Amino acid sequence: MVKPKKKLTNKEMMAMIQGLAMEIGQLKNHTFTCDMLIDDYITFKEDTEPFKEYLKEKYEKKEEDEEEIDDIEKAEDK
Repeated sequence: MVKPKKKLTNKEMMAMIQGLAMEIGQLKNHTFTCDMLIDDYITFKEDTEPFKEYLKEKYEKKEEDEEEIDDIEKAEDK
């Protein structure tokens, strides 16, 4: 005989949601701290301009690749 699945109570559901909210908050704080650390390191090394140029070159290539992928997908749809 198949037993019905146990449903979560409202209290259990709220505890899960609060736990997830806490985890998301911790991840946001960690991301902010890492971002600040990287920014401080770049400023400390005085490599701001070369680093910006590197990022610009790196991500422009990705944007071009994405455009090519979109063109290929459109051609396949026809």
